[in-house]
Amino acid sequence: MARAAAIALLLLVGGARAGDRSPVIVVPGGPVIVQPPPASCWQQPRYFETLRSGVVDYCRRNLAWHPGRLECYWIAERVCDVYDTNALEWVRTAQLLDPVLFPCPPGDPPPVCPRLGGLGIGQGPKYR
Repeated sequence: MARAAAIALLLLVGGARAGDRSPVIVVPGGPVIVQPPPASCWQQPRYFETLRSGVVDYCRRNLAWHPGRLECYWIAERVCDVYDTNALEWVRTAQLLDPVLFPCPPGDPPPVCPRLGGLGIGQGPKYR
């Protein structure tokens, strides 16, 4: 009986509507919890610091500096404000996006890219 009431309540709340992206969690005999979607998301660059040039928004794959070679990366993050229903507070999350490879510009060398797991930076063929 309680399970049928929970399913009926779920349908009344609207969790089964097409296009509703909010996950609905039903606990038998408990309340229906609707997880709200992220309030806002945006992309922001990952910044790197150098002693000579200050803060830049790209890095290089190899320690050797070769302007014009295809070995510099622009790295961005997808940042979202999400409401955590367990902690009852807003939380900021960040997810690394795929790096963008481009020819290194002339000038002072940028910092060497950190080894960021799963991005493949610093791996693969070296261009000479």
